[in-house]
Order: sequence, then C-alpha cells, then structure tokens
Amino acid sequence: MQNIKNAKVLQILHITEDITIMCVLVILMIMTITNVVLRYVFLTGLLWSEEFIGFNLLVVGTIGAAACVRDKLHTSLDGIVCKFPLKVQNISYFFVNILVIIVLGYFTYGGMLFVKTVGLQQSFILNWPMKIFYIMIPIGCFLCLVEQIINMIDDIIHRECRFKTIEEQIAEEETE
Repeated sequence: MQNIKNAKVLQILHITEDITIMCVLVILMIMTITNVVLRYVFLTGLLWSEEFIGFNLLVVGTIGAAACVRDKLHTSLDGIVCKFPLKVQNISYFFVNILVIIVLGYFTYGGMLFVKTVGLQQSFILNWPMKIFYIMIPIGCFLCLVEQIINMIDDIIHRECRFKTIEEQIAEEETE
C-alpha cells in the first residue's frame, strides 16, 4: 500500500524539522551553560543571551509541536474513546481531526494577521525585528496543520481511522 509519509518532499521537511530542533537545542544548551559559568564563576553574564535563549525556546516549541503531531505524540483521550464501539471511534476520529485542522488553520491565519500589526517594533536588547519572534507562531501552526493533514490522509489510506491506545502504539513500534 502507498505511504504518503514516504514522499520525498515530506522526508526533506521532516529531516529539516529534526535538524533544526537538534541545532537549536545544542545552541540553547551551550548558551545556558555559558551563562551559568559566567554568572557564578566570573560574576558577570551575557545580557543579550536571555532574549536569544527565549527566541530559541520559541523555535524549539513551535517546530517541536509539529514534530509531535507528525509522530502522534500529543496527548489525547484515547483511553476513553477506545472503549467506544468501532463506528463511534471512527466518527470521533474524524470529528476531532477536522476540529484540530480548523483550529490550526485559524491560528495560522490569525497569527499572520497579528504579525502584520507588529510594525517596526524591535526587541529590547538584540534590536531584532519583533516580527521574527512572532512569525514563529503561525509557522509552527502551519507545520502542525500540514502534519495533521498528512496523518489523516495516511490513516485514511491505511484504513486506520481511529485512535489507538498507547499499548497498541508500543506494540506496533516493537514489531517494526
């Protein structure tokens, strides 16, 4: 059976997401350790690092949320839904996923509208345009939206239109 997740464009997107997350986490770790050493050993610090670390946390959070959607790692009420009959599970699966897609689309659109209102604001210490901070929110929502749609299409293709219990997911990973 065809697997939409094996498309070359999606593989490049997933690799880009993963590499971005790893690089930003390394930067966060280095900056945090450097700041701790500077503050407690040399009694000084890098003033700009707080803003820089905050921006990097935003990048990890938004892109990490998309990676979690991709790998179906977000929490859900699968323990409750999986006790329902299969037909009710299928209906709730579509209802929840369509609702998530609508909300993510709304947040992406609303986030882009908000970015337009920021104007020429600058960050306090780095003097970076605030747009680069705020643009991460609609970018993250858009990436989550893309991953959610891909998951839904993939589940329809494989006829797995229901929530799976954590036990089922673990069992599938062990067999792979």
